[in-house]
Amino acid sequence: MEMDDGIELMPDGRFRLLGRLDRVVKIEEKRLSLPEMEARLALHHWVEAAAVVPLSGRRQTLGAALVLNAEGKARLAAEGRRSIAQALQRHLADHFEAVLLPRHWRFTDRLPATDRGKISYATVVALFVPASAPPLLPGVTGVTHERDSLGQQVILDLHVSPKIAHFAGHFAGAALVPGVVQVDWAVHFARQYLPLEGAFSALENLKFLGVMVPDAKLQLSLAWDAQRKRLDFSYANPIRKFSVGRVVFGAAQ
Repeated sequence: MEMDDGIELMPDGRFRLLGRLDRVVKIEEKRLSLPEMEARLALHHWVEAAAVVPLSGRRQTLGAALVLNAEGKARLAAEGRRSIAQALQRHLADHFEAVLLPRHWRFTDRLPATDRGKISYATVVALFVPASAPPLLPGVTGVTHERDSLGQQVILDLHVSPKIAHFAGHFAGAALVPGVVQVDWAVHFARQYLPLEGAFSALENLKFLGVMVPDAKLQLSLAWDAQRKRLDFSYANPIRKFSVGRVVFGAAQ
């Protein structure tokens, strides 16, 4: 059996996903080899080196970090970032569908590297995060996939950063994660880790059982029933459950 993901087998028979070994991502249901796009960018006569990374948000997009050669730097100084980015997008458009083209661009003197001299892709991602922008999503510190006869399940270890933007302006004097945000997070991560299909239709069995506060460490359990097109979710830690619910999906719009 061939696999594209690195995994760690756990004692109970489940496995922890370590990440794709071949750096293949899916954008808007389209598969893309990131090394292939990097190689195409490196063929451009302005580019010395390139790193392409997926960026999380309301929709997953791509960011391209580039080291320009002397000619590229001269054009950047003369024409500006937007013009250079548009020219590079046109260069890629000959080989990739429009939905796969990078939407965010960074130009740097060198690509960040690990101690072994390889590109540090985690540090590349950080190039696209404005220092002043609070995050919208909790950090994912672990991923465990499970499969059963009805569908697929995933358990995410989450850290709810105190800096998350949703804490601002809600419930004066008591920072907590609003219920609607918890549902939004569940759907967001389900679309990222499970083969979720269809458009939102309804909420069922929604219960808020505890208060989710800044710096919380918890697990989000997601179970997708493809036949019934429904997603069950729950947030919990070893002491309590915070919320449970079901999101029902209809035909894609």
